[in-house]
Amino acid sequence: MRTSRRQAGFTLVEMMVVMLVIGITLAASVPSFSRYMRSSNLDSASKQVEGAFKLARQQAIAEGVPYLILWSNYTWYYIIRDTDRNGLYTSGEPYEGPYYLPKGIWATESAGFTSSYVSLFPNGTASAGVSFNLTNQQGNVISMTLLPPTGQMLVDKEFGNGTT
Repeated sequence: MRTSRRQAGFTLVEMMVVMLVIGITLAASVPSFSRYMRSSNLDSASKQVEGAFKLARQQAIAEGVPYLILWSNYTWYYIIRDTDRNGLYTSGEPYEGPYYLPKGIWATESAGFTSSYVSLFPNGTASAGVSFNLTNQQGNVISMTLLPPTGQMLVDKEFGNGTT
């Protein structure tokens, strides 16, 4: 009597069905994943800018010396230790930067800037109340406002569909 041995494994048809299911799943998820990545880049940029303002404020308080944020074209900025306390960068003052906003992110609708500099003082206050929006190519916006009495940054996220 002959016994038949069945080999273990998958048939070509079964493999093709699995590949088809994986392909359909990936095709459905790619657009939402790319939307997520774009909004994630905007969120990351806002945290970067907020962190720069917080760092400058904390250093000013800790060291007892004003710190400046110097914006240039609202696409990059410096953090400057204002050792001579004149509210401007003077040759020889230590600085960090430039820090650039990520590609596809830019600052828009700025208000309150009387110059390119914003000072953060040792008592925790800021020289001016400034606000600007960080915007990406899809029209998502994150509003950022520096509150002068406290030197704190207020961040408000509003994405293209009106959700926050």
